Amino acid sequence: KFFQDHPITSERIAALQVRASQQPHYDVADTPEAVAQHQLMIAKLKAFENYPQQTLIDYPESDTSFPARYARAIAYYRDLQTDRALKLIDALITDRPKDPYLWELKGQTLFESGRPAEAEPAHRRSVELKPDAPLLRLNLAQALIAEENPAKLEEAIEELHHAVNVEPDNAFAWMLMAQAYDHKGEPGMARLAS
Repeated sequence: KFFQDHPITSERIAALQVRASQQPHYDVADTPEAVAQHQLMIAKLKAFENYPQQTLIDYPESDTSFPARYARAIAYYRDLQTDRALKLIDALITDRPKDPYLWELKGQTLFESGRPAEAEPAHRRSVELKPDAPLLRLNLAQALIAEENPAKLEEAIEELHHAVNVEPDNAFAWMLMAQAYDHKGEPGMARLAS
């Protein structure tokens, strides 16, 4: 005999539908701004999760919407077509110069193509636009460390301290801090960060 200790899937879905329909905003239509943000989020997730070729099929050149251009920029970056990606990213930044995540994407594209010194200004701008985001500070610190300029290590460490103050369990930030202290010639602090 079959023993079942959980509701079947159809029952779970029905229960969730009832619960959702009882919420105060159930019948409220999303604003056009919320819909646009959702479309952008979907484009970004698809572009990072799918193969670049699939993204270019889903968001063809004929689609000139902001989400489509964003998705194609990510696809080209992931496909190692750096110059093509940067051209699209720069156009997106022209449209939305105060979006820290566009600057982050530009910095990430440059950094991962082996150009940390060129990535630094883009990452710096992302931090200026959203100073409370630990990930953006971590990206800036990573670029500063990768430049292998001893004069920039203290700033990298400072950025990483900002990041771990918000996310004390961020292992990648602690690893970068250990690297920075090691490059700075402070093995004790490097071991402590490790």
